[in-house]
Amino acid sequence: MNMLSTNKLIFVISTTALAVISTSVCVYILKKNKRSYKVPTEWKQIGFVKKLYIFPLKSARFIEINRVECTEVGFRLIKTEENPLQLRDRSFVVYGEKNNEMKSGRAIPSLVKIEISVHDDNHIALAAPDMEKILVRMPHRSNSKITYLRDWSSDQVEAMDCGDEVAKWLSQQICQQDSGYRLGFHDASSRRKFVNSLKEKYFYENLTDAATGLYSDLTSIMLVNQASVDHCASKISNVEITHLNFRGNIVVDGPNIKPFDEDNWDWMKIGDTIMRNVKECTRCVFTNVDPNTGLRNIGKEPVNSLSSYRMSKGPENAPVMGIHMDVKGNGIINSGDPVYVGCN
Repeated sequence: MNMLSTNKLIFVISTTALAVISTSVCVYILKKNKRSYKVPTEWKQIGFVKKLYIFPLKSARFIEINRVECTEVGFRLIKTEENPLQLRDRSFVVYGEKNNEMKSGRAIPSLVKIEISVHDDNHIALAAPDMEKILVRMPHRSNSKITYLRDWSSDQVEAMDCGDEVAKWLSQQICQQDSGYRLGFHDASSRRKFVNSLKEKYFYENLTDAATGLYSDLTSIMLVNQASVDHCASKISNVEITHLNFRGNIVVDGPNIKPFDEDNWDWMKIGDTIMRNVKECTRCVFTNVDPNTGLRNIGKEPVNSLSSYRMSKGPENAPVMGIHMDVKGNGIINSGDPVYVGCN
């Protein structure tokens, strides 16, 4: 056998061995993280719902609620006489006029100061400090410009543009210019997001495209354990840290819940709603933004402290707080409802 043939044989053997090793690693990871797909038939109460929040405009101010409808694409306000419009969680988003890139509090922390509310059954209202309130007519597919926005993972997600008037208002609020930013809306009737990371798909076996929200970073529901937040806050003396820093939809509390118990909550039931833990929530610089003032913490807290003891065990090199949930059964959730985890 000549030298060229020998090199080819070595290359083929090496390539085959590498493929076998890669396959074995993937199988190991999947087996390691494999959990039952079967919905539990037995449940154990571990705590109660302390707080419920909806964030209709991505990265903007929260709306605290006592009762909410939980759907596969996230929270939706319940229709009442006082609330005739059923806003959905993260159904509005600010985006760049030139590049159609979604914007969040990571790059524009002042977004947290924008308040969104229901005005009537056809309009929302936006308000911000030193800005006159503006009414925005809810866009409809029949008469709105449809565009595609690029999110942080370069996924393309559909949006209905909300018009020039609110675009000017947002631009003045964000950059004191008459243009630069626009408002998009997702009516939940078209495709949402894909889980783009192959690493995440391999490591988090239960994380699928069906778990994603509208304009949320990943899934439709994010849950926070109050005990975990308290543990983190106890390590930080120079700034107040609350669960609002972590922008969860559901805050769970209870006398017997320990910090980071949520890691092991696989299936969960609240009221008629059934959810599944599909991934821990990794944290970015937006967590360091004061939820009331929109100012970044100069000490980079709480991310800095979290990074010292609470890092993801997955492929992302990031600190962790909270869990991403996949809604498997829609229902109504009330503040104070008992929270159950599956026993089998």
